[in-house]
Amino acid sequence: MKLNKTFLSVALLSSSLLAGCDYNDKYFDGLDDMTTITDVKNLDYTLTADDYTSITSLGKSYAADNDQADALAALKTTMAFTSELKAENYVPFYLADKFPTADKGSVVRVTYNAMDDTNPVVLAINQSSEYKLTADDYATVWTDGSGYTFFTPSKSAKDAIPSILATAKPDAVEGDYVMVSYSVADEDPAVETGGDTGGDTGGDTGGDTGGDTGGDTGVTYDSVSTAIAGADANGTNSFSCKGTVLAVNANSFILQDATGYILVYTGAVPTVGAGDVATVAGPVKDYFGIIEFTTVDPVQVVVEKVGTATFSLPTPEVLDGAASDAYVAAVSTKFVQYTGVLSKSGDFYNIAIDGATAIGSIRKPTDAIATAATALDGKTVTLTGFAIGTNSGSQYIYTLVTSIVEASSASVANNRVLTRATVATDTAHAIYMYNGSEWVAVDAVCPSKADFEEMGNSYGNFSSSMLPQDYLPAYLRMHLPYAQEGDSQVCAYLYYGGDNAILSTEYVYTNGVWVLENYTTEETKQFQLIEGGWVYNPSVTVTLPYVKNDPLSVSYFQPMVDWVWENVDVPAGVAEKGEGFVSKYGNNDYYTGASAYYGNVDWRAAKAKEQNPSAYGSMSDEEAVGSMQENFKTVLASVLPSINPNLKYIDGVEVSITINFTVYTGATEDWTIKYIIQSDGSYKYVEDSMHAVE
Repeated sequence: MKLNKTFLSVALLSSSLLAGCDYNDKYFDGLDDMTTITDVKNLDYTLTADDYTSITSLGKSYAADNDQADALAALKTTMAFTSELKAENYVPFYLADKFPTADKGSVVRVTYNAMDDTNPVVLAINQSSEYKLTADDYATVWTDGSGYTFFTPSKSAKDAIPSILATAKPDAVEGDYVMVSYSVADEDPAVETGGDTGGDTGGDTGGDTGGDTGGDTGVTYDSVSTAIAGADANGTNSFSCKGTVLAVNANSFILQDATGYILVYTGAVPTVGAGDVATVAGPVKDYFGIIEFTTVDPVQVVVEKVGTATFSLPTPEVLDGAASDAYVAAVSTKFVQYTGVLSKSGDFYNIAIDGATAIGSIRKPTDAIATAATALDGKTVTLTGFAIGTNSGSQYIYTLVTSIVEASSASVANNRVLTRATVATDTAHAIYMYNGSEWVAVDAVCPSKADFEEMGNSYGNFSSSMLPQDYLPAYLRMHLPYAQEGDSQVCAYLYYGGDNAILSTEYVYTNGVWVLENYTTEETKQFQLIEGGWVYNPSVTVTLPYVKNDPLSVSYFQPMVDWVWENVDVPAGVAEKGEGFVSKYGNNDYYTGASAYYGNVDWRAAKAKEQNPSAYGSMSDEEAVGSMQENFKTVLASVLPSINPNLKYIDGVEVSITINFTVYTGATEDWTIKYIIQSDGSYKYVEDSMHAVE
């Protein structure tokens, strides 16, 4: 991500510092027993992406104790600390792991990414979790027993998700965020109960395929049975068939006409869904016993949707153990049903069929089927679908699945099935927030899997090789075509960095382009190894610019001038500025030489004598300058606590501030001075630290 480089002002130093031995004894066990060595570090280091990942692991115990587990988990992908997840609390864990032999006194200045709190919604989403809807969740929507695992126009996600989350997350507290992942179809499926329709490849299917809206184009098509009869192992012959799509998976579908049904291998997600009327033209091949339309270079398979139709699935052939083993010995495309225990391994779903050596296998499931199967992992299920072959070892029954249900809820006694149109679905996401009484949708756009596919990504997530900022501006332009100047939009998405995490960003519509709102800056803080472990050491060096009325210089020199007026001139009876050490302008003095106006220190003896002759008249020039220098040390120590209220004393750590400034004596010179904090509000000058810089 693009970073805005900033310099950490001492006025912005965090007031939350690591202190005390209890902390180190608890989280850095064993460091007290380290023997004396000579490996004293003094270096600068910038955290890498791998370092943030390490910190999420090393800091788990501390995060759990401080209710920051979710925030720490997000660090792996946000790669930025926040006001809640402070670098000073977590970097020590990393340094202890990276430099195990470092000696006490070692100092490392660590540069890291920090995210401000400009948009709390972005931060909250980054710390949220993902909830994937289950088959049981969808069952609360599809109460007709159809078993669909997706939303449709008539069964909308926005209407159902709040109540689903209320049940799934009963312990939610106000302010909880979640990304909901679910399947959705653009159309409602056609549903009807089918009778005994046969189903062996090329046989009489008897299925109802009425309602063809494709129209008579006058084109003559080959029957499916003709295509099957003309198939050979090389795909020599091509055919053109028209029929109704009965079922689809992620790379093929089943086409049926009055003479039979056939597998159509597309190699990618089909452009048609169950219930579509389609034409298919191309080579037909006998692929190890399975007859299929498939590309045989250079001849491609061409699929075109020409209408829609209602249909009935055939009555499945129930495969017991013996029938399952018989199938892998002599495969064909047939509509089957079998029961067994489902096990999921990665993207593979297998069913152990009782009494069989053969194993049922869900072949390239749609998102809806994969969601349903995942929810049933480890359970006894009844699977219905088209058997479409086996592997080279004749072990697996590859199945293009139309339904999968827990065996206890499967109704198979009368060998009748509910026709379920396997419509094309997309995996969508939405962000919800619990407001204390209910779950409400958050205004955050989330690219769906189909959106990612349009971007050329089949995984449904961004990653280091596909950065969100390279794609989201174009995505927003297409999805929000009427955006107005200044409009802002939060985007949430999955980001893969070893596993999927949820990230979000905000974009602002600026001059006709969606521009990333960057909340991330780069900061550097110093850490020191003391007795007991690494701690944050906020010691800083401040350089005061020699510029008229510079804000930083004014913030140091004006308090010194005011201190002189209140603690020297007024107690001495000076009535008006200009009559004592402070000039008539009130922005410089000759007690210390500080000048807020010029942004320097004026140690000219002649000017000091001119301003306050009663104080300096009897002094030599050298004595006058020496007096101002001593006063400068004292007064600066007095005002530093008010200038830097967050710079605190840490037991066992020498916290210091070094100030670089410009002196004018007729010519300009660069000087430096250093103080250490003895206790909160007490600064001690370091002897001989004030001198001109060579």
